[in-house]
Amino acid sequence: MAIRSELRNDAVRGPGYGTLRIAGLPVGSVPAAFSLERNQDALPYLGREGHWQAQEAWHPVASAAPASETVVELPVGPEIVDALVEQPQHVMCRLSVECGGGPQAGALKLQRPLFSSRAQGFVSASVPVAPPALGPEPEDLIDEVPDESLVVPPAEPVPPEQERSRWRVVAWTAIPLLLLAAVGGWLWWDCRVPGLPGPECAPEVAPEAAVTPPVETPPRNCAGLDGEACLAVAIRATDAGQLDQARQLLQEAGSLGAVKAYVRLAQMYDPATWAAERSPVAQPDWETAAYWYDEAARSGDAEGKLGAGRLYCGSASDPAFLSHGAELLRQAVAAAPGDAGLAEALKQCEERLK
Repeated sequence: MAIRSELRNDAVRGPGYGTLRIAGLPVGSVPAAFSLERNQDALPYLGREGHWQAQEAWHPVASAAPASETVVELPVGPEIVDALVEQPQHVMCRLSVECGGGPQAGALKLQRPLFSSRAQGFVSASVPVAPPALGPEPEDLIDEVPDESLVVPPAEPVPPEQERSRWRVVAWTAIPLLLLAAVGGWLWWDCRVPGLPGPECAPEVAPEAAVTPPVETPPRNCAGLDGEACLAVAIRATDAGQLDQARQLLQEAGSLGAVKAYVRLAQMYDPATWAAERSPVAQPDWETAAYWYDEAARSGDAEGKLGAGRLYCGSASDPAFLSHGAELLRQAVAAAPGDAGLAEALKQCEERLK
């Protein structure tokens, strides 16, 4: 059966350091060395200097206790952590452990957040800037004594005859303006001015504009939510076409306990369910799909067992993965004994193991 392993950040030693946690080793075995392989690129193996290469390289284990029913922990440094952190999230890695009875292999899970040694930073000191100095208050330059040359003399009285002539001009100018205003007011009241209806005119009823409901934008993370609520947010993001955001939300929902989030995540990569409008990747990837199905299967999910078993048995060439896939299919057959398709898939997988 395949081992289970994950790489966690080492908070004590800081960025660039981590801890390999391995479960599933034979009882009493002592890990002597391990190797790492990724499922992408022409240089799949991680070398001793932290660079990826074409030949398999084994990293010795300085000290480790014999494996028991508990998890074995191996400390690793920047030559391992930096190389794995820099990989895209869709790249899967496999860990092989040499412990005397032959290598044991299984998928490696990166427990994020995981920091590389380049995460070290510094805070620049701020230089205080002195406020600009205020100048002296301006003195009062205005002499309060008024200049007699600026005093305006009182207006001279207008003769009565001139005053009467002025009022005649005002009257003859105002009368036509009043008549024009009266005619315009009557035309407005009688609804004869286009575009300017009066109080007696029937108001024009404008057609109601179609109201478009606002599009609700799903949140970008699941802060403050439980697993099922986070899964619902991820489904809304998928339906809205925000596929990269949906993938991240599904991972968060799975880590919060929503097992079906791992199944939906696997279906984004599964060749049997992949669709361009529902997946953030350009093409199917059976290995990544099997990895996320396997996460659901570890929690007892029947759909996860069937998906991982089907992909391992149908596409893997490593005997360890084939054996693990056959075991998952046996559990699926035991849960649904009358399913002829499941029984046939298990039979074909066992034939490949012979």
